[in-house]
Formats: sequence, structure tokens, C-alpha cells
Amino acid sequence: MSHGGAASRVDNIRRSLVHLKMPRALEMLDATLRGIEQGKIDGVEAIDILLNEELSLRENRRIKAALR
Repeated sequence: MSHGGAASRVDNIRRSLVHLKMPRALEMLDATLRGIEQGKIDGVEAIDILLNEELSLRENRRIKAALR
């Protein structure tokens, strides 16, 4: 895949994360992609990382709201 194609795909992922209201996954996307590029993680692990980050954020928000 060309670099331009990869950039376009990443832009699509960013837009999807925005539309899905996944701000923490969006914040973590670049670091996670670097991990893939460096061979530290694979694609499935990257998805797992992004989803777990988002779930942690939401759980923390839920707990804070419940304590109010």
C-alpha cells in the first residue's frame, strides 16, 4: 500500500473515532500506530489497546458521576 493510501486510511479511522465519540482511542491512535510500525504490537493488539483505553475512560467517567 502506498504511503498516501495509508494516510487516507488513518484519516478514515480518525473520522470514525470522532463519529463514534471515542476521544481516548483518538488520542491514543498515533502512539498505537507507531507501535505497529516499530513491530512492537500487531493489528489485533492495537485494536485491543484502543478499545481498552476507551473503556477505561468511560468507566472512570461513570464512577465519577456515580460518586456525585
